[in-house]
Amino acid sequence: MYRADYHGGRWTLESQLKGDERWTRHDPLTPADWRMLREVLWRKYQRKRCPWGLIARIDRLLDGEAEGPGAGGEGGADD
Repeated sequence: MYRADYHGGRWTLESQLKGDERWTRHDPLTPADWRMLREVLWRKYQRKRCPWGLIARIDRLLDGEAEGPGAGGEGGADD
């Protein structure tokens, strides 16, 4: 299972195996993590459960990853 939290302009992603009691934090998030999160948010956006700004921010971050290292991308206030 996965859970993601967006608070204060930052994402946290945690996972847990079925039956485990503890959550494992993914820090820093890998490009694969960002793509998975974007896919989930896209489905939520289609059902009008997520603002477009969150998806656009992840898209910019992934575009920066394609350009090279150092593309941080967490933060900002353009939602």
